[in-house]
Amino acid sequence: MLLSYAPGSRVVIRDEESLIRRVDPAADGGWLLTCDGVSELVQGKSPLFLTELEQHIQVLDPSKTELVPDTSPTYNAAILYLESQRRRSIANDENIHLGHRGVMNLVPYQLDPALQALCQPPSRILIADAVGLGKTLEAGVLATELIQRGRGKRILVVTQKAMLTQFQKEWRSRFSIPLVRLDSVGLARVRNQIPANHNPFNYFDRSIISVDTLKSNLEYRNFLENACNCHRRMPQRVRAGRRDRAVAPGPTGETARDEIRHAHPALGHAARRIGAKLRVPNEPAGPDGHL
Repeated sequence: MLLSYAPGSRVVIRDEESLIRRVDPAADGGWLLTCDGVSELVQGKSPLFLTELEQHIQVLDPSKTELVPDTSPTYNAAILYLESQRRRSIANDENIHLGHRGVMNLVPYQLDPALQALCQPPSRILIADAVGLGKTLEAGVLATELIQRGRGKRILVVTQKAMLTQFQKEWRSRFSIPLVRLDSVGLARVRNQIPANHNPFNYFDRSIISVDTLKSNLEYRNFLENACNCHRRMPQRVRAGRRDRAVAPGPTGETARDEIRHAHPALGHAARRIGAKLRVPNEPAGPDGHL
């Protein structure tokens, strides 16, 4: 069977138009198509199709595209469409293009975590700033940049119970990133949106949950461990909380490590495990790109 599908091609499957993002060999001898929905019913979704199971797949020919004249005054519709596409096209480099435009009084050091993380192919970074220096904002800047680059479709924030509401409010109001609260209180509000026996971590791409809920509730831990793709990106033990982010302006050496462990033991263990190094303000990153 010759490969007739290629990334970037548009196809019509089950009467809905999709854009092929990735093509992988399937165990049944066909192909697994990872697509992005284009037509209204599947827009915003990422369906997967096995070519051997689908009865009819129509590959659209770009040469047969029908050009429709823009009849809006002064071509407003076409201009707005082109401008929206331009704004969505963010260079995949190591610079910050959008995160610094959040609703905040930006201080230059708050961009350092995002700049350091964007230099790393897998963005793993520990933020250990002192209280009140803007760790939530620094994480929001980085998340905004990753979303614009197509690397932040799924986000899970694990934080202390007392920080849930504040974190939700900060990210939504400053960066327009909504997070669904996935503890007992939050699920009670969105239960009617989730199909029966559905894993909420699979249903909501961007969510927030407390460390206490994961530690005390076996059901939520099982949901998280079974969530599609989540377990591949998280450490083996309590797979939350240890993907935290960024930089440590402040004290250095064992004294600083002891202060982190005292504030949050799990964070201290995570810092030791991934080899995190604390640094003073304006100290350059090491040769491996880590702080």
